[in-house]
Amino acid sequence: MNQLKKIAASLIGTVVSCSAFAATRPPEPEQPNILFVLIDDLGWTDAGCLGSDFYETPNMDRLFSQGMSFSSAYMAAPICSPSRACINLGRYPARYDYNAVREAVLKRAKRNTKLIGPLPDDSVPSDGLTLPRLMQQAGYDTVSVGKWHVGGPEKTKPLEFGYQQHLWRPVGKDPDDMKNIDWITDAAIGWLEKRTDADKPFFMYLAHYAIHHDYYAEDSLVQKYEEMLAPGMKHNYPLYAANLEHLDNGIGRLMDALEHMGLDENTVVIFASDNGGRTAKIDYQQATSNEPLKQGKHTLYEGGVRVPLLVRWPGVVEAGSTCSLPIHGVDFMPTLGHIAGLNPDAIEGMDGASFMPALFGKEPAMDRVHDGLYWYYPNYIIELSPGPKTYTMIIRPWGAVRIGDWKLVWFFEDENLAELYNVAEDLGEHTNLAFKHPEKVAELKEKLFAWLADTGAALPMPNPDYDPTRPDALLQVSQDTR
Repeated sequence: MNQLKKIAASLIGTVVSCSAFAATRPPEPEQPNILFVLIDDLGWTDAGCLGSDFYETPNMDRLFSQGMSFSSAYMAAPICSPSRACINLGRYPARYDYNAVREAVLKRAKRNTKLIGPLPDDSVPSDGLTLPRLMQQAGYDTVSVGKWHVGGPEKTKPLEFGYQQHLWRPVGKDPDDMKNIDWITDAAIGWLEKRTDADKPFFMYLAHYAIHHDYYAEDSLVQKYEEMLAPGMKHNYPLYAANLEHLDNGIGRLMDALEHMGLDENTVVIFASDNGGRTAKIDYQQATSNEPLKQGKHTLYEGGVRVPLLVRWPGVVEAGSTCSLPIHGVDFMPTLGHIAGLNPDAIEGMDGASFMPALFGKEPAMDRVHDGLYWYYPNYIIELSPGPKTYTMIIRPWGAVRIGDWKLVWFFEDENLAELYNVAEDLGEHTNLAFKHPEKVAELKEKLFAWLADTGAALPMPNPDYDPTRPDALLQVSQDTR
């Protein structure tokens, strides 16, 4: 074991603030390789190292022990497509009317609802500055591997965004690898092995289809978790746990391949989820739990938008460290450009800011275009159909803003339903302080609507055909039943 690995091993498990290592910042290597691993629907506690009492994820645990974990990291949306668009564009999805998944909104468009949400625009802009083009400006080879899901055909859209290569196959076709976990891992390793210009740094955007439903795993692995079940466990779905272990094995194989090829010491690994874990019930079984966070995917509560985030940079980022700096999806593109050696302040059109100084123990200014963090979901999600594959969920048009420790959740159907939380003191968003602090509600509402105006966001409009007397009317519900 070399000296660097000895130091890292001695620090595994330590918890530090972002400012702990500012005095001893090591020199960063010039233009490291960058591997961005994006998991689909991985919840905030969906790993052993993240607090699960059920899931066995030794490879994720190892990865998190080797880098800096961000405890207040957020994606730009509570669902996949807008979050992925934001990563690749560096701008809020509201700027290009991509706040939801178009086909999902169309599916629910004829509901008898009080408002009509704007139809998402699938023509996501791909002709300007994008993440792969930014990385190419810095001299990187760029490749996308796996799931895309940002408007347009999966097979070709990443190339329109500027990726030089896109490795992809349809999901759900291989009975032994229904989520393409093994295929994506093999494709990534194969690309790395076949690189012809090994002296040139690479940027790989690797996006898994797992752990999105439906869930698949070998019977023996499911049985293993069925036998592990015990009363009172926060996580308790054996099929989900088995699928997650399969995904974890793929992550381990990729990290082992980097080490075998001698690439691990000069490769920055960013590991994140596209949104919170799914907590809506499927066939009467809750997939996962994000506790202590409230609710999950599709919601603007912490469980829907706060995600696991890990940055591993050997010799630069302290192993086993944590940082509580709030990070947003708009921050990834300027940060990645910064890691690649570019001046983040010179990258035009970005809504976010680089958090790279936090990796060195400094407290970044995070001078974003807008003060605070913003989310916007202007559509309904309603699934109450009986029978197999039942989803029990009602989501209404809403927005949210966090400034400092204060977070406002705003419902467009009725401003009297506004919710205000101090997420530093009430991480689980249990106590609505809106009536106690109306001045804070007014302040954050003004910020939220100024942001909506600046981004040009299309707002939900009154439904002229809404009839609250009809049996199928989606009536307004109280906070307790939302």
